[in-house]
Amino acid sequence: MATVNLLLRSKKNPANINVRFSNGRAMDFFTPINVFVNPLHWDAKRQKIKNLIEVQNRDDLNSKFQKLKTYIIDEFNNEFTSGEIIDKVWIDKKISDFFKRPKFEVKKVNEPHNIYYSEFVDWWLKNKAKMHKTSKKSYLAPRAIQQYESFFAIVKKYELNRKSKLKLVHLSSEKINDFITFMEVEQDYGEQTVARHLGRFNFFCARAEESNISVNKNYKERFFVKKEEEVMEPYLNEDEINVIFKKDLSHDETLDNVRDNFIIGLWTGLRISDFNSNLNIDNIKEDYIEIKTEKTGTWVSIPIHPMVKSVLNKRFGMLPARISDPKFNLHIKTICQICDIDQEMRGKLFDPIEKRNKVDNYKKYLLVSSHICRRSFATNLYGVVPNSVIQNVGGWATEKMMLHYIKKSKREHAEILSKTWKEKYQNK
Repeated sequence: MATVNLLLRSKKNPANINVRFSNGRAMDFFTPINVFVNPLHWDAKRQKIKNLIEVQNRDDLNSKFQKLKTYIIDEFNNEFTSGEIIDKVWIDKKISDFFKRPKFEVKKVNEPHNIYYSEFVDWWLKNKAKMHKTSKKSYLAPRAIQQYESFFAIVKKYELNRKSKLKLVHLSSEKINDFITFMEVEQDYGEQTVARHLGRFNFFCARAEESNISVNKNYKERFFVKKEEEVMEPYLNEDEINVIFKKDLSHDETLDNVRDNFIIGLWTGLRISDFNSNLNIDNIKEDYIEIKTEKTGTWVSIPIHPMVKSVLNKRFGMLPARISDPKFNLHIKTICQICDIDQEMRGKLFDPIEKRNKVDNYKKYLLVSSHICRRSFATNLYGVVPNSVIQNVGGWATEKMMLHYIKKSKREHAEILSKTWKEKYQNK
C-alpha cells in the first residue's frame, strides 16, 4: 500500500521538511520539499506545524501539506496503473508540479540522473524554443519548432513502446541504436527522415549540455542509418509541357485556369508561394518578370517564355486567378492524367493511412505536385544555357543547390551525348 509521510531528517534549525513515499520494499524514497521549519515547532506524530502563536502562516502551510500528500497518492494511483515508472525522479517531479516550481531548477551535483530526455525536450520546447538563436539576428522559425514537436511525439511513442524512459546521463550507444531501429523498422521511416530525426535527437542533447545537465557523450558518436531505395523525382520534359499547353480545357473553367498557372510555374521556375500567391501584374515589365521571392527574399529577373506570353494574351494581359495550394496540387494531377502523362515510374507517394511516404511503382501523374514546376524549369534548361544563368534566373544561392533540381536520368544524359556525336560526325 502506498503511503506518504512528512518528516524532518535533521535537528538543525531550520530543517528541511521531507516527503517519504513508500510502496512495499521496492519503493521507499525521501525527497526534500524545500520548506523549512524550526524542529521545535514540528509535530512529528501529526506531521504538521504545531499550534504556536509565533509561527506565521501555520494554517496555510498545514493545509498545503495535507493537500500535497493527497495529490501524490492520487497521481500515483493514476500513473502506476498506466505503466509509468515510479521512482525518486517521479516523486521530485510531482512535488515540483504541486508547488508550481520552474522545471529544471538547479539540481544537487550528485543528482544529474534525475532528468529524463523526454522531460527535458518537453521543457525546452515550452520555455526555450522561441528564444533560441540560430544566428546573430535570427531565432528558431515556427516551422522548425513544429518539426521539433513532431520529433518529440516520436520520442514519446518510443518510450511508450519500450515501457521505459531515456535518461540523459544513460544514453548509451545501444539505446540510441535501438531508437534508430524503432524509427526504421517499427515506424518504417525512410532514410532521410530517420537522419533528420537523429539530428534533432542530438540537438536536444546539446541543449541539455548547455543547461549544465549531465549528458552521456555517446550521442556524439557516428550512427549509421539504413539506406533506402533511391528514386528519381519526376519532372516534365518539353514535349509533355507542350501537350499540357495545347490541351483544350475550355469545357472546365477551373482546370483551364489551373493549367495556365501551371504553365507560368513551369516556365518561370518560381515556387508555388510566388507564382500562385506573390506574383502580380505589376511584376511584369516589358518582356521580363521581376519579383522578390517570398522564401528567400531574393530578387529575380525572368524572361517571359512564349507559352507564358500566350497565357497572358489569352487573358488580355491579366494573370490567371489564384487557387489554394492543395487544390492546385490536386488539379494538376488531373490535368496530367487527361494529357496521358501516365507512364509508370518508381517514386514516393504519401500514404494518408500510414502518414508517410511509400516507395513503389506509380503512374507519373500521381507523383506530380507543385514543386515539379521548379524542377522541370531547371532540368529543361540544363545543358542548353550555362549553369550560372539557370542559377541566377531561378534564384538559387549556389550552383550546388541548383544542380539538386536537375532530374534528367542517366539514359537521358546518354541520349544527349549520342545526339551530339551524331550531329558532329554525320557530315564527315
